[in-house]
Amino acid sequence: GVCTLFVFAMICVAFFITDAISKPLSKIKKCMERTAMLDFDGLRRDEQGQIIFKRDTRIQELYLMQKSCNALCEGISAFERFVPKAVVERIISGEPHAKDLHVSKRNVTLYFSDIQGFTTISEKLGPEKLIRVLSKYFFAMASAIEVSGGTIGDFIG
Repeated sequence: GVCTLFVFAMICVAFFITDAISKPLSKIKKCMERTAMLDFDGLRRDEQGQIIFKRDTRIQELYLMQKSCNALCEGISAFERFVPKAVVERIISGEPHAKDLHVSKRNVTLYFSDIQGFTTISEKLGPEKLIRVLSKYFFAMASAIEVSGGTIGDFIG
């Protein structure tokens, strides 16, 4: 009777503790996997673009791990906005010399593109429509460059 009840209670406590530890660890694992893959698109963000961080554990150490993981994710996401994604991928993958500032002789191709009649087009379209058109154009151009192994250093104009 009493022993069975005690064993049952301990099993329930063990499940509760296991759940309290495994769920936050699972979220930390997913955060790290997303960070390694540079997959920041599905993250919830606030009006300023900051990743929304929800504390979902009472265990201080797990909370600090979650907070650190989210800070890492936010930092790499911000870094990726200023450095070409291909370069960030090389750094994260541990490629030799990716982090080093070094000079090497390479054959490169510079690509300049112009949209014929852009001024006339931009005057006829509203700002929202113009942004959609330019986004499609830049996406198509960037995809072709990246598929060919190229790195986009900058969009200017």
